[in-house]
Amino acid sequence: MKQFFISYADKSYDFAKTVAERCPDNPASTWIARERFAQLAGAPGWLRAIVDSIEKSDVFVLCLTKESLAAKFQQMEWAQAVLLNRPERRVIYKGKWNRLYEKAFPMVRQDQRFCWDTVEESQAFVRSISGQFPDEERFTFLQELVIEAGIRLSLRFGGRSFFGLPNQVAGDSRKNFATELDLQIQKRIVDEIHVNYPNDGIIAEESPDRNFAPETKTGFIWVVDPLDGTANFMAGDDRFCCGIGLLKDGVPHLGAVYVPWRMDLYTGGVGREAKCHSLGSGATKIIHADSSVKNLIECRTLTHISGVPKRLEIGFRDDFPHELHRAVQRVWMLGCGLIANLNIAQGCHHLFVQCATYPYDIIPALPIVQSAGGVWRTVPHNANLCWDPEKNDVGIIVACNKRIMTAFLEKFPQFAK
Repeated sequence: MKQFFISYADKSYDFAKTVAERCPDNPASTWIARERFAQLAGAPGWLRAIVDSIEKSDVFVLCLTKESLAAKFQQMEWAQAVLLNRPERRVIYKGKWNRLYEKAFPMVRQDQRFCWDTVEESQAFVRSISGQFPDEERFTFLQELVIEAGIRLSLRFGGRSFFGLPNQVAGDSRKNFATELDLQIQKRIVDEIHVNYPNDGIIAEESPDRNFAPETKTGFIWVVDPLDGTANFMAGDDRFCCGIGLLKDGVPHLGAVYVPWRMDLYTGGVGREAKCHSLGSGATKIIHADSSVKNLIECRTLTHISGVPKRLEIGFRDDFPHELHRAVQRVWMLGCGLIANLNIAQGCHHLFVQCATYPYDIIPALPIVQSAGGVWRTVPHNANLCWDPEKNDVGIIVACNKRIMTAFLEKFPQFAK
């Protein structure tokens, strides 16, 4: 049974009570801040009692109204929830979200806030705190597939390989060549999807399932990368992973990426928190993008330049690598696009730019980035996510927050088209 701590301005008690009635298992698991602690006000240890209750709660809910802007007590409770890194924080507000709300209650991510005046958003709020998400079956299945694939990768990796490094596929002369292991893992994943969801579409990296315009009768399209970072994998560099994403009506919906060397599973999706699950320790933590960075020059930046001749020219167009280095704090290239975007999602880096990419190299991570509060856009803007990079040069920009995205587009207007 979850414990809820509901924070509200004194004049907004009726609003908070209404919100509490929508919480699961009400009223036994619902704590309303000053109603519960009114008798402690002014007594020794009353503040400690509130902090302890915030710490023990599973979900911290901030009821935000115009009265909250002057409610120092409520602002203290929000600050404590952030400081204690409560696993789940939600903001339910009335009226329009504005700069005054942001100033009084910093570090409220877009994915954490819900407008009570909108039926759709208020219902989404209830779903987000109850754990009753749509497509839960697909989400569980997706995670099972990616973990199984990651374990198989571990058995064939570098000096820790039990069965030896996989062979390069005969006749594949690309710099980013496929291995026999890629094909085996992809076949396993694709076969399982076909059996369980025969009417869903699939985009998978290695032929014959490299279909950028898949047919779908359900609106769902699975995007599979059995091994992202193949060159790293074959060279003994542990920055590789397996990723599976799910598009719903062309929009990133669910995503899971498994990083074998850390035994970490990253997940996220619509209405869900971005999480890192450690299969080694059993711990789970909420991850979020860095919302504090304001200027481009502060950005720890990631990029990836393809070795394919045509895309190589695109990557160096307008002397972009040189200009990027000049504009930001520092630039890295990890050789694994999915891990690069996980770094954005957990606040290690602030910006990722790739001038020409493939759907499977980016889509599995996008739902995680979004759930972590990050933002992204295609280049050109609003390009179809099921693009065919062999015919269209489509790139991607992923930023930790909207301010950095705006600053990047102002500095590099060629990406703003």
